[in-house]
Amino acid sequence: MLSKLETDWFHVFHAVPGLTDIREQFPLDLQETLEIATRLGIIHPTDPRTKQPCVATTDFLLTIQDGLRVMETAVTVKPSADLASPRTLEKFEIERIYWSARNISWRILTEKELPAGLVKNMRWLQPHIDVSGSTDLTAEKVFQIRTAMEPDILDGKRSLVEITTTCDDRLGLKPGSALCVARHLIGSHVWLVDLTVEINPRKALKVVCNKR
Repeated sequence: MLSKLETDWFHVFHAVPGLTDIREQFPLDLQETLEIATRLGIIHPTDPRTKQPCVATTDFLLTIQDGLRVMETAVTVKPSADLASPRTLEKFEIERIYWSARNISWRILTEKELPAGLVKNMRWLQPHIDVSGSTDLTAEKVFQIRTAMEPDILDGKRSLVEITTTCDDRLGLKPGSALCVARHLIGSHVWLVDLTVEINPRKALKVVCNKR
């Protein structure tokens, strides 16, 4: 990521249902962007050192699966103050035309659209979305932990920390193991919760839907 704003949006994108891939700083075909700039009568982005045309990039290219349909969405992230710059808008127009030619939607996102609660939640969940990479727990153990916790989670009467701590003790796990699994189940949309509301582990988790 090239900025905190990009990092925050990167975390938010992981809450998009059906997301299968995120490509950062996606390079655009130089010859094509040069031709677009020429048609528009504007200066193509250049390397600050050499002053030669350089490869333009789009901050994110998202791949989203909706049933059998796979869609791509290009996203440029910029502070809202930068939108007042005529030069910035010229560069954006190159991107817009480039993606339009491919029938791929393209949009600009700023800090104004950033949902604060969702950002905080995704920062907390992100390290354990891939639980196999963040812990030494096997798929079988993850399923066992889920099975042990789920009735109390869905009951909604005890805090997340209380339930996960009890689960660790009951199954003889390292402290924090069950909480890692809970973060995985939330982050991977197995336990569906309203991610725009900040999750407080010391309160009950409000699950709106549970995927079997």
